[in-house]
Order: sequence, then structure tokens, then C-alpha cells
Amino acid sequence: MVFKKIGDEVEQGEPLYRIHACERSEFELVLAAANTHSGYGINERSPALAAAAR
Repeated sequence: MVFKKIGDEVEQGEPLYRIHACERSEFELVLAAANTHSGYGINERSPALAAAAR
């Protein structure tokens, strides 16, 4: 389940997504992948602010 989408502002410590799995082995695989790369990148400014500055 994804809690934040592209362009959403995020506070430090706020969850971005929740991992669900039916089997422990599936959970461990996905957890290892999430620890390697969260799937999110951090920018100094949101896309909306960057567009407004142009």
C-alpha cells in the first residue's frame, strides 16, 4: 500500500508505504529489496515548486 505519491510533501519519519506478504519468505525478499532501494528519491524542492520558479 502506497501512502505517498510523486509530488507529495513528506515529513521526516512519515511512512511512505506498507509491505504486505502472505508467506514469510516473500516478506523477507521484499524487505531486503526495500532496504536496498526504497523506490523513492528525495529532491530539495517539489515538482510544483520547481515549475512555479521557472
